[in-house]
Amino acid sequence: FSLKNGIITEATVYSDAMDADFIGQLPKTFIGAPFNSAELAARLQAVPGTGEQKKIADDIAAFFIEKAY
Repeated sequence: FSLKNGIITEATVYSDAMDADFIGQLPKTFIGAPFNSAELAARLQAVPGTGEQKKIADDIAAFFIEKAY
């Protein structure tokens, strides 16, 4: 993440997940968000996707919540 005044201005996501297209769309999900776990998790959980994609997003959201940024 790159931040300005606590707001995400750039994001990059690296993953070994098989669904590269889904992972590739995640960075734009974070742009403009305040850098805090609850907001990052909420944005991930709002991303549309298949059941497996939702599981990936939920796993990443849980990681953010656990880290308590």
